[in-house]
Amino acid sequence: MEESICQIEIESGETDFVARVTSSMGGAREIRSIRFDSLLNLLMSELHAEFEPDLRGEETEPDY
Repeated sequence: MEESICQIEIESGETDFVARVTSSMGGAREIRSIRFDSLLNLLMSELHAEFEPDLRGEETEPDY
């Protein structure tokens, strides 16, 4: 069974790029950068920190 863990929207403004992220763990937030590659790096770092236990394979809930 699949479930969505986060929603990401990326928009290009006149002077910068904006990523709007919503997740059950971190809530809603915006990340801004004038460079697209910097925005992606910031986004990746934030999501990695948020989901790090899952990425390491640690169980946060018992597996039935």
